[in-house]
Amino acid sequence: LGCHDDSHSQAYKASPHYSIWRAEQHDTEKTATGVSCATCHMPRILQQHGDKTRVLVQHNQNDNLRPNEKMLRGVCMQCHGLSFSIDALADSKLVQGNFNGKPALHIESLDMAERRARKERPRPAGEDSG
Repeated sequence: LGCHDDSHSQAYKASPHYSIWRAEQHDTEKTATGVSCATCHMPRILQQHGDKTRVLVQHNQNDNLRPNEKMLRGVCMQCHGLSFSIDALADSKLVQGNFNGKPALHIESLDMAERRARKERPRPAGEDSG
């Protein structure tokens, strides 16, 4: 944090991610639940070599940093659902505050897709359409 003096970085120690990470370091939380800066900005990649799987660190943080939506699958959704993750990344104040709180807005595109999918689902035989 001595090198990264932006509001997002400086807010990390007040975030839930940091609290859980610290608890994990002190053996009061189960392993792999905490989030360090590197968890998000240097995510791990699984690479298969024959019958062995290697875990590599992605050192090119631009690969998932900008636009921040690139972080959805490889980072956020490792712990959070898609809808929450989209809402969180769309909330610029929440991002700047290092996700200390809940998203202040909700992106409705997933809701619209869900409603449409429910309407288009084939009805079971004998079910009334009215």
